[in-house]
Amino acid sequence: MMNALTESGKYARPILMILILSCMFEFSAAQEKPMELWADSAACIRGQTGIELPIHLINRIDTVAGFTLFFFMEQPDLMQFSSIGIDTQGTLVSGWNIYTNSIGGYPHNLMVTGIADIIPPSPNYLDFQDGTMPLFNLKLDIYNVPDTITDSIVHIHIEDAFLDLIGFSDNHGDAIGVIQQEVTDTNFFVCLDWIPGPNGDECAWWEQVSFPPYDSMEITAETVTRLDTAYFRIDDGSMTILMCGDIAVDKTINILDIVALINYKFKHDSVPDYLETADVNADGAIDILDIINLVNYKFKGGLAPACY
Repeated sequence: MMNALTESGKYARPILMILILSCMFEFSAAQEKPMELWADSAACIRGQTGIELPIHLINRIDTVAGFTLFFFMEQPDLMQFSSIGIDTQGTLVSGWNIYTNSIGGYPHNLMVTGIADIIPPSPNYLDFQDGTMPLFNLKLDIYNVPDTITDSIVHIHIEDAFLDLIGFSDNHGDAIGVIQQEVTDTNFFVCLDWIPGPNGDECAWWEQVSFPPYDSMEITAETVTRLDTAYFRIDDGSMTILMCGDIAVDKTINILDIVALINYKFKHDSVPDYLETADVNADGAIDILDIINLVNYKFKGGLAPACY
């Protein structure tokens, strides 16, 4: 009996430790940050304009009455922000005062500033939000890019490093989710003109340099304010550019696309990754007419697919 207890006790401790670690992991994974901001990932057909990409906000603690956000594209040769900038209809900031502009006037970056309508008795502050309804929708214009492009995914980045490009404020005008941090800054100098002095040569004229060689250096401590990453979660989004009729997503229109569409409609096969490419006659439905359109285009010189 004693041996059996000893044997079971030998395994009990490791099992207990595994259970404790498992609970700790689940607790850590379940931790939610007070504010979460992210851009969706979506798909579009080349040449489309006014495509909407939702921006979402989860707000668990604060009252949001204003914000500034800055977006920029990784591949500006494939698309741009629409001149309309954003659409607020049916979003959290419908009725807010919204201002959009770009830095340098380039259509590949966009700054969005929103200020809540504070007129009593019902100011439209953003108190508790679960992210279901978009904060607003970015508007994008897609270039009619060639079939030969190798990377058709454009990443939409949300700036999170500079507080003049990102920030939220509450109904008292106070910044939300920022911290102050002390950092050291090292400056290097090279003397350009030495003159005799009572204690030896002295530098009369110098310039600051970024790297060696240098004659002297100065280390200073500065306090900077930055976004608190323990308070915010910020995720970028993307837009995948597709070719209308390229249901197999192999950058060409061929028999594989016709077979994929037939299988989807009549053999209950898996849904295509991007249904946006399948409505080739742009009538709002995916049906036998789209299959006929593709067959006519490939084998009878019919009209090219046009999904919009």
